[in-house]
Amino acid sequence: MNNRTRIKICGVKSNQDAHAAAYAGADAVGLVFVDSSPRFVSPQHALDIVKHLPPFIHTVGLFSSLETDVIRDQLAIVKLSMIQLHGGHDTEIIHELDPIPTLKALPFDPINAEKNIRHWDAAYKKLRNLKGLILDTPHPTQQGGTGKSFDWHALKEILNNTRPEIPIILAGGLNAQNVQDAIDTVTPWAVDVSSGVESARGIKDHEKISEFCRNVRNTTENK
Repeated sequence: MNNRTRIKICGVKSNQDAHAAAYAGADAVGLVFVDSSPRFVSPQHALDIVKHLPPFIHTVGLFSSLETDVIRDQLAIVKLSMIQLHGGHDTEIIHELDPIPTLKALPFDPINAEKNIRHWDAAYKKLRNLKGLILDTPHPTQQGGTGKSFDWHALKEILNNTRPEIPIILAGGLNAQNVQDAIDTVTPWAVDVSSGVESARGIKDHEKISEFCRNVRNTTENK
């Protein structure tokens, strides 16, 4: 049983953002290596952020539709705790990236969600470097999140049917106001937030980060 919901603050772009997340109680910060994103950081910039983080904070690099050699080249510059893959990757690329710990991000499609979750749960039992499944709101034209939530009750029903062993990380439209309901409904291993703790697109709000982390902790402690 997951008696503590972990927290990832994604789209961190500065040392100040990273420290705000760490001291608010986040378990991980996400660094976006997709140059079309307003939250993009270069490997050199990410290296500076990682070097100045306090201990025991995981660092997660977000990649989209890149070949394994490109990912490895960037990881040679900045050492991260794990990576997060968006896009149409299947299990083969994760196997090729072994031993790099990897999270697979998957848009939640209610029609195919049960099949997809079973597929990745089976992969989790075979691939030693696959560490979790991020479920996010699908975007109609691009990869990555939308900042909008999806049907958590539909996901909960599917999880009750499948009972996956792979840790489920809930993303998509989370903020301080709805994260408690999301946790109560889905009981995920972790929650992943980006736009929900921003004052403008790509600009982190440290007060929102603190409120989000506080509400996650309060939800878990009150169970």
